[in-house]
Parts: sequence; C-alpha cells; structure tokens
Amino acid sequence: MSSAPYRPGMGGALKGLLGMLLVGACLTLAIKVFLVELIVVSDPMMAPTLEQGDWFVGVKWVREPKPADLVVLTAEGKSYVRRVIAAGGQKVGYRKGNPFVDGAAFPTKDTGEEATFSIPRADGLADQRKAKVLEQRIGERSFRIYVDPKERSRRRKAKKVPAGHVWVSCDNRSYCRDSRHFGTVPRAAVWAVAWEDATR
Repeated sequence: MSSAPYRPGMGGALKGLLGMLLVGACLTLAIKVFLVELIVVSDPMMAPTLEQGDWFVGVKWVREPKPADLVVLTAEGKSYVRRVIAAGGQKVGYRKGNPFVDGAAFPTKDTGEEATFSIPRADGLADQRKAKVLEQRIGERSFRIYVDPKERSRRRKAKKVPAGHVWVSCDNRSYCRDSRHFGTVPRAAVWAVAWEDATR
C-alpha cells in the first residue's frame, strides 16, 4: 500500500515564512548598522550639490575622511551632511565668509550664475534667498557652491585642526551651520561617507 505524498501543513508554511522574514530583517539591520545607509538630506545647507529632500548612499566604517569628502556626522545631538575641507594638522581661517586652509584659498571660479533657494521657517512656510553660484575645487574634486553676494562677515583667525579631527563646511556658504559653530569633528563622530567619495 503506497503512502500519500507529504504535504506540509499551514503551521509549517507559516513558520517557514516567519523564518525568512526574520532572516531578512536581521540582514537589513546588519547592513544598516555596519555597512551602508540611505541618507536623506534634511536642510538646504548642502545646495546646490544636494538639495533638501535628496538622498544618497552613505558607507560606514570606511577609510579616514579626507578633504572634499561628503560625510554624515553627529554634532550638537543632530546628524548633519557636510563637506570635509580640512584634516588634522591643518589650519582653517575665514575671510568674508570664505575658508582659507593653511593660508590659501581654494581655487574658485565665478560661473556668472545666480540661484534662489528656500529656507524653511518654524511656521511651515519658507523664505527665499538669492546666492551667487561659484565653482570650487579641493584637490581633484570640483563642485559648485552658493555664496552671499553681500557677505561682510569679519575675518576669523586661523585655528589648527586637532589630530583625529576634521573641519567641515557647507556647499551653501550663504546659509550654513558648520565647524565655525560646533567646532572640529572627531573621527568617531563621522559615521558615514558618501558612496561616490568612499569608492574613489
């Protein structure tokens, strides 16, 4: 007498599905914690490179961040996306809002363009602000920045970046919260580097 073929019951199928879901959730968590994370830009301070609402892939636990890298860091209890402009041992000063590293300005070219960007307000509305568009280069990396054509901020004395720290800035120099406000950033507080920079 032949036996009927084995057919798993609903209980077995449900356990298998739950097992696969659990494995998938663990893998997703491990990837987010140890490898990569999708980063959403929450402010207009990295425009025009990254607009508010844009996203990119951040790679974790990679090499030391270096000048020109886009990084994600923690400062003042918040996460910020910023650009590294100086590393440990270098000196950073400012003249009319422009950074000088070791006494030299970054090569910069006026594009002749103007842009308008939005600054969100507490009431849910937004203020519009105009900026000049410049092209700047750090090492071999070129990118565009916004600057205030009426910038009149005072000169800032150069400060040395401690070893194991970086100095960060915004690409939107006309509306920016950076190392001038919260200081140099220790390596441990830089928890991701943009995929494009981490792989170049």
